[in-house]
Amino acid sequence: MAEKMKKGPSEAGRKTLKCPHKQGINLNMREQKGNPRLTLLVGCLAIVILAGCVAKFGVIDQYRRLDAAQAAYASVHTEYTQMQELLKGYDRLLMEYRTYSMEWATDGSEDNGTLVDRQKALDLGAGDAVPWTAGIAAGIRQ
Repeated sequence: MAEKMKKGPSEAGRKTLKCPHKQGINLNMREQKGNPRLTLLVGCLAIVILAGCVAKFGVIDQYRRLDAAQAAYASVHTEYTQMQELLKGYDRLLMEYRTYSMEWATDGSEDNGTLVDRQKALDLGAGDAVPWTAGIAAGIRQ
């Protein structure tokens, strides 16, 4: 009993148990399931494809639309300048047209086209402003 006392109270009454031992799996370490270089390559390839799509749709196509719009503007602008060149003498032509047409004799209302009274026109010019029309106006009244 003295020997049992020397070993201590816990070891004296204790039986040795056989427990299974771990033989190959370490639960603390994570196992590699693939090649990290392959994963990096696939990730880089996905990034490059995404950047290419953004560049094409966001930049290149927008520049193409801008070029097309500038070309259309240049076409319309050249047509506009050509028309301005063709219409350069329009004021002179309009005055000539009005000289030979009877539009100058109407009162300005386009719908009825009544002529201005000639006597009123001669009386307007008679007097101090245009003295030679006074004789014409007097001759018409008689």
